[in-house]
Amino acid sequence: MAAPRAWVHLAPSSQAALLADPDAGVRTEALLRHHRSTPLSAAGIAEFPGDEQRERAARTCVLARDLAEDLVRSAETVLRRAAAQSPNLDSDLVALLGQDMEPGVRWLVSVRSDLMEAERSGTTVEFDPTASCNPLPWVRDLGYDEEAMCRCTTSAHVMLRRSAACAKNLPPDVVDLLAHDEDWVVRLFLAEHCAQAPADVLLEMAESWDGYSAARMIEHPNFPRQGTLRYADDPNPLARKLALLDPKSTAELVERFSRDADSGVRRHALRDQRLSAASVIRMLDDPHHGVRNEAATDPRLPTRVLAALLRDTATATGAATNPAVPETVMHHLLDL
Repeated sequence: MAAPRAWVHLAPSSQAALLADPDAGVRTEALLRHHRSTPLSAAGIAEFPGDEQRERAARTCVLARDLAEDLVRSAETVLRRAAAQSPNLDSDLVALLGQDMEPGVRWLVSVRSDLMEAERSGTTVEFDPTASCNPLPWVRDLGYDEEAMCRCTTSAHVMLRRSAACAKNLPPDVVDLLAHDEDWVVRLFLAEHCAQAPADVLLEMAESWDGYSAARMIEHPNFPRQGTLRYADDPNPLARKLALLDPKSTAELVERFSRDADSGVRRHALRDQRLSAASVIRMLDDPHHGVRNEAATDPRLPTRVLAALLRDTATATGAATNPAVPETVMHHLLDL
C-alpha cells in the first residue's frame, strides 16, 4: 500500500529498501513506481513475476527503446495494447501501432494525448456509438485550459468531444459547438456535467434519456420549466411527465397523471407534493412494484395506514424508511 502512494516522497534509501523487500508484491509495486522515471529495459521487464505485472509495466512505465520495439512487435495483443497506452512512446512506434491489425490497439492509439489532429484522424478505428464509455482522463485533466478544450471540441475523434463535454465549466463558444454536435452522447454528457448546458439540450435529454442521470436534467438551473405544460398529452411518457414542471400546471393534472398508463409518469405524480393523501394510499396497490414501494415511503400516509404497512412483512421494509415513522416506533422496531 505504501509503495505506490508514498514513492515520490521517500528518500532514496527507503526506495531502495522497497525495491529489495522480501515480499514479491512489494517489490513489484516499487519497480512499477521506479520505472515511472527510470526507463525500463527488455531485460528489466523480466523481473516482473507474471503476465499481469508485465502488462502493467508496459502500460505505465517509461520504456527503453529496446523494450518498446519488442512490445510494439509482440505477437501478444495484450502487450501491444499496453504499449499503445505507454506515456513516452516514440512517435515512429506510435505510428506503427496506429496501423496494427487489431482494432483495439488502433483505438488506444487514436485517443493518445500526444497525437496531432492529423495523426489522430489518420488512424482507422472501429467505433460503436451505442457502447458505454468513460471520458478520457487526460482530457478531463485539462481543466480550465480553454484553448486545449477548444481543440478537443473541434476534433474529428468523438471520444475527445465526449470527454470535453464532461467538463464542469466551459466557455460559451465551446458549449455552442458541443450543443450542436452530431453525436447524441456528446450532448448527453454536456447536459449531465456542464453548468452552462443550454436549455434546448437539457430539454432534448429530458425527452429522450431515461438513464440513471435523467433526474439531473430537470434539476439543472438552465432547464426550461415554463412552457412544458404543452407536453401534457404527448404520446412520449418521458415528455409527458415534464408537464408537471410548468408553473401553470395544476393539482388536477397531478391527480390525472397518478392514473397514467405509464409507471414512470405515475411515479412522477407521486413525487409531486400536490398529490392528495387519498391518491398516495391508492398507489400502495399500484400494478408496478416500484410505484408501490415508493408510495410506502411517502410521509403523507396516515398513521393507521403506515402502521398496517409496518406489520406486513411484504411492505415493512419500504415502510420502515418512511420519514413519518415516529422515533418511538423506530426504537420499538429495533428492540424487536
